[in-house]
Amino acid sequence: MKMKKLILTATFAIFAMLVNAKGIFPFKEVNSQWNISLNGGYNYSMKVGLYGFGLTIKGFHVTLGGTGSTHENDEDVGVWSERASCILHAGYQIPITQAFRIIPVVGMAGAGTVKTDGYDWDVSDSGVIHNKTTEDMEYRFDYGAHLVYCHKHLIVNLAASRYTVFAGIGLEF
Repeated sequence: MKMKKLILTATFAIFAMLVNAKGIFPFKEVNSQWNISLNGGYNYSMKVGLYGFGLTIKGFHVTLGGTGSTHENDEDVGVWSERASCILHAGYQIPITQAFRIIPVVGMAGAGTVKTDGYDWDVSDSGVIHNKTTEDMEYRFDYGAHLVYCHKHLIVNLAASRYTVFAGIGLEF
């Protein structure tokens, strides 16, 4: 928790230095763009990684991601229990300058386990094995913010929420 606050404070301080009096809050110019990013991070309530993507269209932002079973199509016979996570956030982008934006978000974060039963399986017509999986996930209300830096068409984002931290890289159109 202290590390998350330290990273958020340091990042905000760096970006605050980039702000000048000219061009503050350029909503019309910035929020007329689209951007998409790939993200990777960590759900620290379950101590499991997560990955996903973010999409911002005309200022409205959605982040979707998580991790799941890696043994769903495993040929071995056995039972596996793996940690899993998911995240769904939505928010609206507030451009501080052309280059620096903040996106307050709300949504949900889930964490738990996925149990794969390699003894209970079937085979599809194409020959792919499908093992039975069951999820035991706990979903919680989540809130936080994304800090976004844009240079030309490249975007870099850092995000922190109640249950997750992650970063990403993407493109603006």
